[in-house]
This record gives sequence, structure tokens and C-alpha cells, in this order.
Amino acid sequence: MKKRKFKGKLAERVDPRRVGLLSTEEYAKKQFAKWTDEDREKLLLLCDEFGVKTNNFMFENLALALAREYVPGFQEKRKTGTKTKWTQWRLGMLVVELERIREDRGCSVLRAASILSRLEPWASFSKARESHLTPDKAMSLKKQYDMFKGNKWAIACRGAFKYRVVMETVDEWDAELIEHWDYEIDE
Repeated sequence: MKKRKFKGKLAERVDPRRVGLLSTEEYAKKQFAKWTDEDREKLLLLCDEFGVKTNNFMFENLALALAREYVPGFQEKRKTGTKTKWTQWRLGMLVVELERIREDRGCSVLRAASILSRLEPWASFSKARESHLTPDKAMSLKKQYDMFKGNKWAIACRGAFKYRVVMETVDEWDAELIEHWDYEIDE
């Protein structure tokens, strides 16, 4: 588990909190009130750090957020085994990118796959671990395309790309392809 790095007041330790045996009751009450205020301020900062909205249940929600981050009994089960190479996101992007090349250059799927296999992030992706289907990068991309092109996620990705074309934000699409390369979608 990666340890969270806190900044500002959340990174500062508190001074020892002790009231001497010879302190007056008034002094002790003043100290306890000061410490309570300090704690509340830091709890509010912690709520902000964990994305907990301010409301009547914020401290309960903070406790749950902390538990989900640090207590195994509150965490989702992780998938075991080898990480899937061809995630739904990557397959959807593959369909769109191959079809873009085919449309731009008027070529076959295999030719488009050959072109795409030399472009990033596809070139590095193909080098990292060749498909079990075939050692040829272009053929591997084509086979994945052929198997996935009718999938509901591929259809959704096509629609999202068409929207980008209409909105003239294709550059943002290209940036998102790289930015979200490791994004995973649950079926």
C-alpha cells in the first residue's frame, strides 16, 4: 500500500498535550478547548484531502474514507493474476484509431494496423508483450480489431470520437488516448 503524503498543517505534528498536575481547572479547560479547535481544523483539512463534503455526516464519511484507504476489511477485492493487456479502453481506442487511419488514407484494416503499430502508444505497447495470437504487431492489432469492432464499448468510443469531430476537439481526443492509457472499465 502506497503511503499518502500530507502537506501543510496535516504534515505538522502537534505539541505534547499534557496539563500539569498543578494547573488550575480554568487553565485546563482553556487548553482542552484550544486542542479541540486545533483537532477540528485538522479534521476539516483531512475531509478536504479525502474529498469529503462538509455536511452533518462529514466525520462519519471521513472515517469511512480513511477505513477504505487503510483497513483491508473496507477495501474492494483486487483482481488477481496477470494484468489484462487489452483493456476495454484500449480496445475501444484501437477500433477508433484504426478506423481513423482507414478513413484518412483509404487503406485496408491490415495496412492501417501496420501504420498504427509504429505510432505511440501502440508501438511501445506492442513491444512490451506481443499478443498470444501472433508475433506480428500489425496482425495482432488487426485480430484484436476484428474481434472487438462490434462490441458495445467500441460503438461507444466511435460515438465519442464523432462527437469530438463535430466539436472540433480531436486534439483533446488524442491527448486523452495517452493520458488514460491505463484506464480500466468494468463490464
